[in-house]
Amino acid sequence: MFEYILGLGIFALLILLIGLLIAIAVSGFFVWIALKIVGEDRGIIEAGIANIVAGFVSGIAMAVVVFIPLLNLFAPVIAFFVYVYVLSSMLRIDFLKGVAVAVIAYIVFAVLAAITGMFAGIPVYQMYYHPARFGRPF
Repeated sequence: MFEYILGLGIFALLILLIGLLIAIAVSGFFVWIALKIVGEDRGIIEAGIANIVAGFVSGIAMAVVVFIPLLNLFAPVIAFFVYVYVLSSMLRIDFLKGVAVAVIAYIVFAVLAAITGMFAGIPVYQMYYHPARFGRPF
């Protein structure tokens, strides 16, 4: 019985580590492409770790700022600048290149998501919808 539980734990840990590596690589792919466009040379894993940490820290910053009166209106902008600051400091690039990397990574992600959606048959943009069609978009 104990050998089964121990074996299952090692298997679950192995699956968790593989999933974590895949998440870091996929997350870092878009930042890596943006870094290549900007002219910086970093690895996919380094870019992925920086992206995940920057996203986590900016999420915490937004959660804190959202409770401050009158400042909560600017919470997404503040969170974006915190994201860019953490990303820039972890990747050792200046702030303006960090802004460019964040914007380019978003554009690359959006374009690849749209292309993937088109190949999968998911409508990306719907020109016309009328309620008389009973929920059918086309």
